[in-house]
Amino acid sequence: MLKPSSLVAAAVLSAGLILGVSTASVFNYRHSESITQNTLTIEETILNSTGLINYNGRELGSGVAYRKEGKLYVMSAAHVVDDKVPTIGQILGTEPPSDAPQTWGKGVASVVFFDSSTSERRVEAQGTIVAVDELVDYCIIQITDTDPKVLESLKKVVGVSLNYDLQVVGTKVYASGFPAGDEFTLTAGIISHNKRMVDSKQYIATDANITHGSSGGGLYLQKDASCVGIVVMGNMRNRQGYCVPMWVIKKSLEEKCLLELIPLSA
Repeated sequence: MLKPSSLVAAAVLSAGLILGVSTASVFNYRHSESITQNTLTIEETILNSTGLINYNGRELGSGVAYRKEGKLYVMSAAHVVDDKVPTIGQILGTEPPSDAPQTWGKGVASVVFFDSSTSERRVEAQGTIVAVDELVDYCIIQITDTDPKVLESLKKVVGVSLNYDLQVVGTKVYASGFPAGDEFTLTAGIISHNKRMVDSKQYIATDANITHGSSGGGLYLQKDASCVGIVVMGNMRNRQGYCVPMWVIKKSLEEKCLLELIPLSA
């Protein structure tokens, strides 16, 4: 594996954003030399595949980019694009119900992608929400932008592999997201439980720090940057993050007979 480069450990962590996590496990991208896709480190690959979701004019969460059959998709959490979906935090009683208007959107969203060599916004692409499962809490956005300049920039977006295997407890992982708007954060940890049951649903539990704004971000294996789950909630009470396993999402699409219409990556 190529050695990680261009990463600087966050020197100061805001108590309002990161609680109970050592600075050694939290990274933020800063300026670095230009790189090409075939020389990306694991950490740079994750940044290049992580999108900031803009829905109804608000940047609400994160997403994971993957490619299939020549198309670019972004997977996120359903509650990022639908205020009616309760978060796992509300289910657990660790956060109050939202006072936000209970509205369903227009079926469209845009996704902002970033440049790992500068951490600057590379491009914002328009997309169509092609799948939402409120119960499982995931959504899939197909990038449908036709602007030539946007399409050229999207060539540099890394599509990661989606991993459907049941992961071993103790496996090293990264959780990604944008808890401070356009400030990308990558936190390190392990899988502490691979089938955590909450309200009769299964989640991957991790001690990688997850904060508000990271919903919809990915849980990635440190060894190869494959995505094993979608972040839905960080529970600060017990310092556990909860992610929808990728195999659960695949099963949901299979049950809805949508895998041919909305393919997943290998």
